[in-house]
Amino acid sequence: QGLSKRLMLELEDIARERGVNRLILQTGNRQAEAIALYLKIGYTALFDTSADPATILKLPFTKDLEPHGAVRRQAGRIAS
Repeated sequence: QGLSKRLMLELEDIARERGVNRLILQTGNRQAEAIALYLKIGYTALFDTSADPATILKLPFTKDLEPHGAVRRQAGRIAS
């Protein structure tokens, strides 16, 4: 249903409105769906993605947010 993706994009919008320009988050090594989601929506892994995730306790990601007002595709619609 895409709920997790919509939620993440909404949280990014809230962060952007508050002046945040870079996000850093992490997940556990047993969260395959979260890992896939973060990569799909533009986060960069701050760990060796070729390594077995089970060997890494914490999996950090980062994403630079475009300035508020930039046009981007969001959950199937154009937002500005």
